[in-house]
Amino acid sequence: MSSGGLLGIGAGSTSYFDMEAYSTTDTACRQAVLTFLSSWSTRLHELSYLSGVYSSVSSGIRDLVGVYDNTALQARPDYVWFARWDGVATVSDPVIPDADWPNHQRIKQYQGDHNETWGGATINIDTDYLDVASAQLPPPPAANDDQDGPAVATLGSEIHVFARGVDKRLYEAVFKTTSGWSNWAPRGTLTIQGSPSVIRYSTGLNLYARGTDGRLYETYMRSGTGWSTWKVHTGATLAGDPTALLYGTDIHIFARTTTNVMAEIYYRSGWKPWTLHTGVSIAGTPAAVVYGTSGINVYARGTNNHVYETYYRSGTGWASWRVRGGTAVAMA
Repeated sequence: MSSGGLLGIGAGSTSYFDMEAYSTTDTACRQAVLTFLSSWSTRLHELSYLSGVYSSVSSGIRDLVGVYDNTALQARPDYVWFARWDGVATVSDPVIPDADWPNHQRIKQYQGDHNETWGGATINIDTDYLDVASAQLPPPPAANDDQDGPAVATLGSEIHVFARGVDKRLYEAVFKTTSGWSNWAPRGTLTIQGSPSVIRYSTGLNLYARGTDGRLYETYMRSGTGWSTWKVHTGATLAGDPTALLYGTDIHIFARTTTNVMAEIYYRSGWKPWTLHTGVSIAGTPAAVVYGTSGINVYARGTNNHVYETYYRSGTGWASWRVRGGTAVAMA
């Protein structure tokens, strides 16, 4: 697909892989197929294309349904083209739940090899029924939703924007000076809530999001290797979105827990356990900034609607929370 543009197949187009029937009783074979199809989708997304898979409902499609919500996979196909030769022109199928590939993401091959005559020429073809959109975009969240806005970062001359789609997966759109904006592409199969947070790190980006299970998840991209699978950071249950901060070569993540306490986890030659910053009940999402060359300042809205501050200084650690200003505020 790196040469797809030379063939007139532009970025945002969908390319389908034909995975013919295989033995579903061979565990190693099934796993090899799923690993390959995940890599197929991942690489197409990296090249700003959408991915599709053609297969039978008795093999490839059935197995893809079985791992639809498996976060261990790098990616699932954006579209499925399934074969069931029953003569019924529909994209509904008992093997595929209604919640899987629900947004105009299906094609059904409902009739196999047969002859048809068009313009005086007889050809042997299959017949398909399509319900697909020209491009899969993550529609905006519903009204009164918990997504405040997208996360954005630059990487060289590129702009990377991340947002949650209505299917609760995280999507990325990329601007490149050579090709303009890509279509939205999903980053894995993890379902998230709230708004993500992204930072530049090493030769790429680190992305953080709150899963629908309330745990912190991380994925990262490095130049030349693409996006990693999602990793979970256990030890805290979150009610608010993560705030990521790069401090030197350390990564600090701040978020509100279900008990309205700010929790922190940081990376320094490995990830450290979660730490709770007690003393103030907070609401919303905290904000953090690097201060000078040896400190971090964090600000949060208390449940009493006052703004509170805590800060870290090298050599002395974290200070106690202090209220800043005397005016009660109402903010996210």
